[in-house]
Amino acid sequence: PSQHDIIFVSFPRIKNKMKSQPLDSTWHFAPTTPLQINSVAIDDDGSRCAFGSSFERGSGDFYTYLFDGEGSQIWQKPIATSTSYQGVFWVALSSDGNYFASGGETSNSKDNNNPQPGYLQAFAADSGNELLNINLYARVNQVSLSKDGHYLAVCYGHTIEVFQLNQAGSGYSSIFKDKLVTFGINSCVISRDGSTVIASCIHYADDDSGTADKQHESKESSTATTGQIISYTISGSTVTKAGVCGLETGCMRVAVTDSGQFCAASLHDGSCVMVHAESPDKIKWQCKPDNPDLSLAYAVDITQTDGGDVFVACGANLDSKINGGFLYLVKSEKMVYDSQGAY
Repeated sequence: PSQHDIIFVSFPRIKNKMKSQPLDSTWHFAPTTPLQINSVAIDDDGSRCAFGSSFERGSGDFYTYLFDGEGSQIWQKPIATSTSYQGVFWVALSSDGNYFASGGETSNSKDNNNPQPGYLQAFAADSGNELLNINLYARVNQVSLSKDGHYLAVCYGHTIEVFQLNQAGSGYSSIFKDKLVTFGINSCVISRDGSTVIASCIHYADDDSGTADKQHESKESSTATTGQIISYTISGSTVTKAGVCGLETGCMRVAVTDSGQFCAASLHDGSCVMVHAESPDKIKWQCKPDNPDLSLAYAVDITQTDGGDVFVACGANLDSKINGGFLYLVKSEKMVYDSQGAY
């Protein structure tokens, strides 16, 4: 498949450990050439898939899409009334499949004639009814929904914002906004239970604007780049900043466990860290594999097992011309003899 396709794969029950023939895709979708798909999301039972079209090198007519698990389109929505710039950057679908959000940009941020290049939209999945549609001063870097879609977290430029669904389920309204001075916010996630929001921040030493769009800066300059992980707690309609964890290198992306108790971040030097909600201003541990070619780490995810152990997966770049990527997994074991639940 090309980089523009979205493909769903069915996994038949396999008796043997190895299977020689490749698996067949259940269904696939390709937007009009040369459009791309930058972000996808599925609900818990796989009955719905959300995604959006984009074009990293220019303009087009961009849409967000909702498909069912069999590959049939439920609906599609335009992100703007006319041709726009780059399009959908991130999508989110609530775990129950009832709510869908997307964000990105509709005009070039360098175009001073348009002070609001970013866009944010949210919909009721069943009906396609619009619940939110606003423009923002910067591209939306990530959107994240709680399990039931009651809360929506979004980051753009130097800002993180939290929205809450009204009781009628007919619209989202902003309940919290935090705008930083020097740090750009490139990633934010909300825990499934809606109790915690985590944001990753970066400030490049050679960029006073704190832009969060320099993912491919060389590792030689990363030593002077700093970062932060900021955690927020949600109670009803009140959002409170719980802690700020300072980092000696930039933070690229964050992930959080279902309960919001633990979060992980990938860093600009190729390492990853874990933070515990009990002390959100400190890292619990930092791991950096012994590889001289290790460069920027962008991908990260975290999960907690029923036994309490926490696993963090991190994907990093390598400077080597032979091998371009590096994936590693860190297991953080719970100390059963420690009454405080140390890891």
